[in-house]
Amino acid sequence: MSFNNHVFEYKCFDNKIEYLACKDPEYEWKNRINYLFDRSSSTLSISGDFGFAVFCWYSSQNTLRDIAEYSKDLGYFASKVKAAEFDPDYWENLPDGKVISDWIRDYASGLQKWLDQDTKNK
Repeated sequence: MSFNNHVFEYKCFDNKIEYLACKDPEYEWKNRINYLFDRSSSTLSISGDFGFAVFCWYSSQNTLRDIAEYSKDLGYFASKVKAAEFDPDYWENLPDGKVISDWIRDYASGLQKWLDQDTKNK
């Protein structure tokens, strides 16, 4: 999935919860991904057209920006999934023969595109 035409809506609530919507500007709910990041538990909940998942980093020091950076390493990013596509064999890197789900690739791609746009706008 290419997110070149998507726009991002970002909000931070009480410096604790970060919300990011990745959406097609012409279609409010088509090919949309919603990211909800809880800084206190470093838990990222993802929902939308590409399924649902929860990722956990077990730290209170991360921000959504950090998670977007981590998503550049798909093996590491995939190792943090705790719901849909969970495989207990994932750990930091993919073992031989394992394949990363297209959904996880799309989740990571959306975060990376937002990070690129956000960095350019600063």
